[in-house]
Amino acid sequence: MNYFENLKVSTKLYLSFAIVIFLMIIISVIGINRVDFIDKSLSTMTDVNSLKQRYGINFRGSVHDRAIAIRDVILTNENDELKTFLNDIVRLEKFYNESDAPLKQFIKQIGSVTKEELDMIKDIDYINETTVPLYKKAILLKQEGKYDEAHELLMHEIAGKFTQWLAAINKFIDYQENANKELTDVIKAEASGFKYIMIVLTLIAIVIASTIGFLIQSGIKREIGGEPKDVNNIISEVARGNLSIKSDTTYEASILAQTIKMQNKLKEIVESINQASYQVDDKTKILIETFKNVNTSVTKQNDIATNSTKIVQLAKQKTGDVANMAKDTQLNSNKATELCQNGKNSSNEVAQKMNEINATVAEQVNQIKLLSSHAKDISGAAELISEITDQTNLLALNAAIEAARAGEAGRGFAVVADEIRKLAERTGTATDEITNTIKIIQEQTEVAVSIIEQGVPRVEDGYKLSSDVAGLLNEIYNQAVDSSHKASEVVSVAENQVESMVLLATNIENISKVSHDTQDNMNQNQEKLKELEAISRKLNELIGFFKI
Repeated sequence: MNYFENLKVSTKLYLSFAIVIFLMIIISVIGINRVDFIDKSLSTMTDVNSLKQRYGINFRGSVHDRAIAIRDVILTNENDELKTFLNDIVRLEKFYNESDAPLKQFIKQIGSVTKEELDMIKDIDYINETTVPLYKKAILLKQEGKYDEAHELLMHEIAGKFTQWLAAINKFIDYQENANKELTDVIKAEASGFKYIMIVLTLIAIVIASTIGFLIQSGIKREIGGEPKDVNNIISEVARGNLSIKSDTTYEASILAQTIKMQNKLKEIVESINQASYQVDDKTKILIETFKNVNTSVTKQNDIATNSTKIVQLAKQKTGDVANMAKDTQLNSNKATELCQNGKNSSNEVAQKMNEINATVAEQVNQIKLLSSHAKDISGAAELISEITDQTNLLALNAAIEAARAGEAGRGFAVVADEIRKLAERTGTATDEITNTIKIIQEQTEVAVSIIEQGVPRVEDGYKLSSDVAGLLNEIYNQAVDSSHKASEVVSVAENQVESMVLLATNIENISKVSHDTQDNMNQNQEKLKELEAISRKLNELIGFFKI
């Protein structure tokens, strides 16, 4: 019980609803279980027992009507009636089989029939298998005209078989009827028991709900400290500022008891705040006057810092201009150094090329002289060929003379001699042309050698001049490098000077900024003090709301 009282109101409500819902769930589960059992039992009655009973009734109708039809077949003497009765028998057999087939299929399902039912069905099938051949035999005897034998078979065997057959079918039908009756009794018992269970559980739920409601009501009253309406009135008076209201409760740990304590404590706090508010108002006025004086001093300091900042900014700008000029000088020196280096490299390259040209010219002179020597050798060979040509021409002439002397026998030799003469003439002509060409080559070679020999001293002079230029450029390069180093030192000094000026300017700007910030803060503080003064007056007005 103490545990329940210590719970929250929401927890108590949730717990009570949970218990009621739990009981409802139990009732629902039991109801569903009972209804499901009744539903299954009714399904067994309608879908199983009644179905099997229907098959049995169909069997009985078919067997009964067949017995009458067979009797009529045996007794009738009219062929038309005989055919009608035989058609009835066939129709009844078909009707029997239409019920027998689904019953056999139903038997195959597990749990669909009991052992007793299975034995009954086997008896029915056995009688069916033994009776059908007998009455078909009787019909055959009738059709053959053996009336006495057919009548004898009908009376002594077939009639008894049909009686057994109907008895077996009726037994099966009665069994299904008894099974349905037993299920009906069980369903009635379940429904009756379910009714009492529902009544008992409902009464239990009512008792539990009433108990929980009483406990919750007592707990709420104990926690509030009285009737909620009375507590609400007291809290409303306190909310309206009436701290002089008197109230009491017997529940020390209740909301009302804590409200009374809060009322007394709030009364003390209001009195303290009232006194402090007047003190804050007096102190605020003093601080406002003090901040006015400090603000005047800060304004003067701010003006001085602003002027200092302008002076330092101007000095920083001039120093920056000097540094930029020094940087430009350094850049120009570096550019001159680079140009001198490029000129020196170009001069060295020119000197090297002039030296290579000098060597190439000397080599060309030697090659041309060697070519002139070979031309002279070719000229000598051409003169030798010319002499050989003259001799060959002379020999050809002599051969022609000798061939003429020989007459007809020397005609072929004369032709050969003439061809040799012509070849010698052509060779002489070619030799003369070669000789003339060689003379021209020799003359041109001598001219080329003369020109090249005249150019060799000039190439040597160019090589010497390139070497002199390279030396001068090297001296200029050394002077440019020295100027660049000195310009770099000037730039470094100027940059250090600029950095110092920037640092000085930054410090002065920071001082100026701090001064401005201080002035802003002073103005803000002064405004805050004015706001504080207004708040103090407002607080006094609010404190006046309470009735102590």
